[in-house]
Amino acid sequence: MSKKALSQLSFDPPESLDKDQVVAKVLQLRGSALFTVCEPNGNELLVEIPAKYRSKAWIKRGGYVVVDKSEFTDQQNKIDGSIVYVVQHPLKNWEKQSYWPKEFVNNTAAEIDESSSSESAEESD
Repeated sequence: MSKKALSQLSFDPPESLDKDQVVAKVLQLRGSALFTVCEPNGNELLVEIPAKYRSKAWIKRGGYVVVDKSEFTDQQNKIDGSIVYVVQHPLKNWEKQSYWPKEFVNNTAAEIDESSSSESAEESD
């Protein structure tokens, strides 16, 4: 795993991703350290967050992470990769990166609009 991984909880995106790293959307929590995520191509992966970052990173359903699949390619287990970055808001810095999947661009804009309109509705109550 990269030495920079999760060091900033990823407010600032890296310049590039390694060949075995991919941006993925979090679908569900599967346990204390396991998550189901979806790659831009629709492929679902079971990923883990490293033990030393479990209490430091907040990962929510619908959020985005960068997954490193390199250390799990030769292993015969159910885990497909580990989380190396947790994407934090605002997403606009991430969306500007050349590696950000075009499949996620419209989704992130809709999620931001949805969360801000639900906050506005709560304030008006």
